[in-house]
Amino acid sequence: MSSPDATDRAGRLPVQLRHGARLVGRWATEDHQVVAVWQYTSIEDYNRIQSAVTADPDSARAQAHRATLGPLFTTMHETFMTSALPASPTPAAEAAALPSR
Repeated sequence: MSSPDATDRAGRLPVQLRHGARLVGRWATEDHQVVAVWQYTSIEDYNRIQSAVTADPDSARAQAHRATLGPLFTTMHETFMTSALPASPTPAAEAAALPSR
């Protein structure tokens, strides 16, 4: 069986990824909830990406397909978070700041 080419795989990626969002990861909790963490550079970036996702024809196709599957989840919750840590320097700047031996 041959593996799909990059174009085929890109077509099946979450639409958000194609518009600039970064999926940090998905986890299952002990009480069977699925948690997806998406990273955006700012709330403005989130709003821009969400607008692009909403306008993307693949979103409408995905929603129509999901409607044929029955309920996939009972509730959805969104929380916007900001880092509690200071912004970290780039790896090169971090390495340059290390004392030489």
